[in-house]
Amino acid sequence: MPTVLRVKGYRFVIFTNDHSPPHIHIQHAEGAAKVELDPISITEHYKLKRRQLNEIIEIVEENRGYLLEKWQAFQGDENESANPE
Repeated sequence: MPTVLRVKGYRFVIFTNDHSPPHIHIQHAEGAAKVELDPISITEHYKLKRRQLNEIIEIVEENRGYLLEKWQAFQGDENESANPE
């Protein structure tokens, strides 16, 4: 599970050979979350406060294109339907 981004104590990881739709796993000392990238939405979270979830959404929005590129690099052609715009 490669780390593709670290911001403000959050670790953004992509599991190799993961399933669609494109998503990112976020780990933090206080909890974790899973965010879909197209459209951006939190699909799971554990022990994170609303403020932290909002912060995660902001980070994902700012880095969405990069995260989608990384997702496609790890997952290959079968998951290229997502639009990085």
